Amino acid sequence: MDGSPSSDLQELPEKPLPKASLRFLLLLIAASAVVMVIFRAALVQQQMWAKVIAMMLSAWGMCFLLYALLFCVVNLFAATTRPLRAPSDFRETNHFREKELPDDVGNQR
Repeated sequence: MDGSPSSDLQELPEKPLPKASLRFLLLLIAASAVVMVIFRAALVQQQMWAKVIAMMLSAWGMCFLLYALLFCVVNLFAATTRPLRAPSDFRETNHFREKELPDDVGNQR
């Protein structure tokens, strides 16, 4: 410490939320409102342009949901088959350091 006033001040801890979080939430709400207006125009007012956009957004959303579902199924499959893979993984991995092995085991490669 050199005694200057700036060196005596402690740094304040960072806030848990980023500064842009409020802006992001406002943009998310605005985008959701626009999407809802488009879907309302497609369903209630029967606007052709809104039907096309609603179908495109629905197709995109279904692709995302299908991707998420496929990820969950594959993750569940990987988690349930982990005990079956454990013995082969154990044999392929050397869990001991070379210096911890006896001399005759370390030289048999």
